[in-house]
Parts: sequence; structure tokens; C-alpha cells
Amino acid sequence: MNASLLSDIFLFVALVMGMYACKVSSHFVVTATQKTNHGLTCWTCPEMYSNQECNDWAPDIPCPQNKTTCATLHRFNTSSKVSIRVTKSCVFPLDCDESVVGCITRDGATECTSCCTESYCNKHIPTDDRSASQLTSNSISSAPSLPQNSGLYLTLIVHCLSLLICI
Repeated sequence: MNASLLSDIFLFVALVMGMYACKVSSHFVVTATQKTNHGLTCWTCPEMYSNQECNDWAPDIPCPQNKTTCATLHRFNTSSKVSIRVTKSCVFPLDCDESVVGCITRDGATECTSCCTESYCNKHIPTDDRSASQLTSNSISSAPSLPQNSGLYLTLIVHCLSLLICI
């Protein structure tokens, strides 16, 4: 279960408890923040020499609305494990599907790619197939997932129901 779904469940429980409190107090107010694609922020950097250099350089700017996935590319010397290049960016979901996640070794260097869909989820770099897979969000996998704004819709429905109960 991902963090977004857990936060939606928590919000749902809080709103249900709020509907009960609404019967007790007419001053009950429900507030919610809108989570949209535009709210995704990834660590981003162009071809840095290390993960630390990349994260120190990365501007804190939300991704463009249609780029809803964070991608990390880590190229390092296969024998010494010393980083050669770290690139992090906001990408289209189709540019970072299961087929690109993992590592490829050639010419004495290994290049690992990971993808994720939560803000700041690409802080760490993949160093092998296992870590590339672990750093990749479940939502990138082929398993079905909820629509991007489902939490917002659920929140609005519950909020409207709570208003009806309070009337």
C-alpha cells in the first residue's frame, strides 16, 4: 500500500469522524488540500558526478503537469562503483515504464534506472537491479492503480456528505 493511499484512508477516517462531530458542534470545518499532477516535485539535475552533487544542485520546482513520473539514471564504474553520472528529471509516464527500470552493464560501466511517482521519491540512486526495483514505485508496475485525483474526489464526496448531515 503506497503512502498516497494511506493518507487518503487517513483523511477518509478523519472526515467520517468529522461527520459525527458535526452533529455535536455546528462550528466544525473540514479543510482539504488539492493534490493534482501539478503538485509533483522530483529531484532534478543534469549529468552531475554524484548523487550528493545532484541533490545539492536540484531546484525545488514542481514538474510540468503532464510529466507525472520522477526518473533517476545512475551511471557508475562497474569495478570501482564510483559514480560517473547522475541525472534526475521529471518525465512522461511512458518514458519510464517497467522496460527501462533496472541496470545494463557495458564498456566497464553500469547504468541503472529507477522511476517513481511521489514527490521527492528519487532522492536515492539505484546501484543494482534490486535497488532500481525497490526505488521504483508500485504505481509504475503493471498492477492496476487508482486514478491520479481519486483521493481528491473521495475527499469531496465525503465532505459533501458531511455537509448534508450537518444541515
